Amino acid sequence: MLKNTRRNLIYFIIITLISGWIGVLVDQFLTDQPEGDSLGMGIWLALPLLCAVIFRTREKEWKSFGLKLNLKTSWKGYVIAIFLYPVITIITILLALYFDCIDISMISWSAFLSAAAFSLVGSFLKNIFEEFAWRGYLTPRLLELRLNDWLVYGISGLVWGLWHTAYYLVFLGDEYFLTASRWKTLISGCLVMMVWSVLFVELYRMTKSVWSCVLLHSMEDAVPTVLIATGSFVKYSNWGQILFDPITGIFSVLIMAGVGLILRNQRIHE
Repeated sequence: MLKNTRRNLIYFIIITLISGWIGVLVDQFLTDQPEGDSLGMGIWLALPLLCAVIFRTREKEWKSFGLKLNLKTSWKGYVIAIFLYPVITIITILLALYFDCIDISMISWSAFLSAAAFSLVGSFLKNIFEEFAWRGYLTPRLLELRLNDWLVYGISGLVWGLWHTAYYLVFLGDEYFLTASRWKTLISGCLVMMVWSVLFVELYRMTKSVWSCVLLHSMEDAVPTVLIATGSFVKYSNWGQILFDPITGIFSVLIMAGVGLILRNQRIHE
């Protein structure tokens, strides 16, 4: 059984890492497509989950796929998923204001709330594909191999990050790389996702559900991403962004890791 698990896991990782480049190849033949919404991007997004479903079907094992909400026993996990990113965003912006390294004069709260609500719906659908691949298949299969926690965090986070390679190097337009190169964005993204994976893995283990991770990921897309990246409602200085960006800043990443480690400690001592 473990031999089959290891084999399927290797296949899953390989297919995941080449899925974006399959999408890039498809887009080379279908040039007349809307930017940011091509068939190739759809293949990149859907292929890991499709593989997870195929492998689960062949293995005839769905218990650890995390389809149940488990709200009654795991409501605290959902509270974390809903409120963590808004709290991180508030804390980091207040710190940035205190150290005078952020400009919030462009914020229109009505426009931000409208954009965040719109993003939340779209992101939730998108993150079903992501999270049921990483937390619905990759994470539980790594746990079945009885790897130590740090290897589970590291492997799941690295695969998650490297899956974005084609996204950062090809799919995204040049306007997203005005302050950092594509390669720098990819490398920093992989490092950040490896740290994020501590919380995502522990949240999955706490709730025994992938939906909590879908919600956490969607709140990240809806609140700090809209505020800082896609909506450009605030602007940091260079060092302010390094320290206080609520997505990839040092403070926000440390908070994410800290919450994940607290959940790990609670799990170990239960």
